[in-house]
Amino acid sequence: MPIEFLLLMLLVCLVAAAISAIFGLAGGMLVFLALGFGVDLPTAIALHAAIQLISNGARILLSWRLVRWRICLWFALPVLPAAYLGGICLSYANADLLEIFIAAFVLLTVFLPKKSVAWLPQSAWWFAFLGALSSFLGMLVAATGPLIAAFFNMGELRKEALVATKAVSQGITQAAKLLVLSSVVQVDFSLYGFDMLYLSLATIVGTWLGNRLIHRINDGTYDRLNNALLAFIALLMIAKVLWKYCF
Repeated sequence: MPIEFLLLMLLVCLVAAAISAIFGLAGGMLVFLALGFGVDLPTAIALHAAIQLISNGARILLSWRLVRWRICLWFALPVLPAAYLGGICLSYANADLLEIFIAAFVLLTVFLPKKSVAWLPQSAWWFAFLGALSSFLGMLVAATGPLIAAFFNMGELRKEALVATKAVSQGITQAAKLLVLSSVVQVDFSLYGFDMLYLSLATIVGTWLGNRLIHRINDGTYDRLNNALLAFIALLMIAKVLWKYCF
């Protein structure tokens, strides 16, 4: 990477990791958008997966006692075959249309009253379905954190357990994505070895900062900020696609 672009990515990774450690989302999208200024789409998807795997791994280490492992186990079961299927479909899918659908779903979950989605199942197969869906779409649109967050927000997990459990779930998805990208899509990660080392360090520092801040936010304020952030990201996803086709 050119030094100017690397410095930009260091700052983005630091801020993105801190936001992810607080809300469990948004950081991946910031990283992916920034990568788009300096590398092609397949490389951006691959580097995004690697950076987010480090981010999720750091979050897991800092809060592993709060993880709901039963949810993560069921989430993980279909992830690898779904990622493989997504890798095969990578050159055929319309990523822009998928982003619009994801954004629309996220907005729906933000503005619907929580009691109106109380009928949604919280059983094992529901989380297995979410694992398959997020892993498949993750190969096509890269950042599926908002989709996972929207599903998890319909549950009853408190903020610390929510972030910790999502970190494991998203980390599993990113690991599967990296495996498929290196085998099916054949992305050469060795070209960015030293760059990834620096970006990983910035990500770890940002995660530590965010982990210190989450405990200072009360639950009511956290829910409002979380919903506002989800809505903003969904609108940003829609605006990005519209800008591409209108301008």
